[in-house]
Amino acid sequence: MKRLKPVWLKVKMTLARIIKDSMNMEKLGETTKAKSRRIKERFFERYCRGKGLDIGYGGDLLTENCQGFDVEDGDAQYLAGLKNEAFDFVYSSHTLEHLFEPQIAIQNWWRVLKSGGYLILYLPERDLYEKKKTLPSRWNVSHEHFFYLIETNHPTQLG
Repeated sequence: MKRLKPVWLKVKMTLARIIKDSMNMEKLGETTKAKSRRIKERFFERYCRGKGLDIGYGGDLLTENCQGFDVEDGDAQYLAGLKNEAFDFVYSSHTLEHLFEPQIAIQNWWRVLKSGGYLILYLPERDLYEKKKTLPSRWNVSHEHFFYLIETNHPTQLG
């Protein structure tokens, strides 16, 4: 007769597997963590066709057809060395709020984007993320700006 494992042991093993999986997830970058959701939403096929630029990628590129641009490549505000209208899409997740002059960054990010391309920005929204109206950030001391996307205020007026 085959012995069955006690229920508590099955629960313990399941919990250990969940903890191990979550520890492995923590090692993944934010872009990788969101990949399955973005596939379901058809994000990549809609917005990431052609050659892309991933600004502030941190070693975790959005797609294989992206060129990464991070601190070691230069100042993300200016994108020096990158040609005008060189990319079909420009993607940046949680980078703009760290820059001193986001208006200059947007101008240059737009500069390297081809006509008809997509500028894709992920930003922490002031009231959803910070839940306060003035700097410094509760969560990240290197945030230079808050963004409140409902109003059309200048970003530096919001933090």
